[in-house]
Amino acid sequence: MLKLMIVKAVLPLAVAGTSLSPMNSVAEEEPVSTMSITSSDVKLELPAEEEALWNELTAEQQARSLEILNDEDFLTPAFDLAANPEVETSLKEGGDPVSGPSDVGALATRTRYVEQDWKIFGIAYTRIYTRMTFTTNGASVTSIQNCWNTHVNYVPFRSIDSSSYSGRTGANAPSGWCKTDWALTTPLQDTRFGTQGLLCNGYGTIVTRWNV
Repeated sequence: MLKLMIVKAVLPLAVAGTSLSPMNSVAEEEPVSTMSITSSDVKLELPAEEEALWNELTAEQQARSLEILNDEDFLTPAFDLAANPEVETSLKEGGDPVSGPSDVGALATRTRYVEQDWKIFGIAYTRIYTRMTFTTNGASVTSIQNCWNTHVNYVPFRSIDSSSYSGRTGANAPSGWCKTDWALTTPLQDTRFGTQGLLCNGYGTIVTRWNV
């Protein structure tokens, strides 16, 4: 759930203190502990409606959900969906009705968006959304009014940051695009990056979309 570059985590890591060992003894490295998401953590993050669904899961389903939530690849392209059929991902798009060639010469303001979400046993944990409002003249995008994003994230100990930007491409009948750069940060792990976005022509048709 990122065509991602992997870089060092932006969160500072806690380094365990060390002490001197007696002469002729072998110094032992203290293992670095990692966070483990528990049922209590999940219930603290989920809104009431989703928490009610969590409480309806069997003990086995809750345990399996925790295994997935603790997988550092969850929400990234490295996550093996085939091996985790409990996870459902969806790609949605919408906005103004798509117009056709009959609109050539017509002036219009259109809004289009793309959305991705991730569910485990029907419970929605994360959703990311990128939206663009633009003006058109027939097949051409004449200007980008705004390009913005929003998200929800109920996975404990994970944070999502974002930055949106836009532009136009093509000299004749230019299209407009809007992209969001997403960063997924997890303590003691690498930060993952990916880009979500859409490219639209003047009729409001999404010609290209980028999925993280």
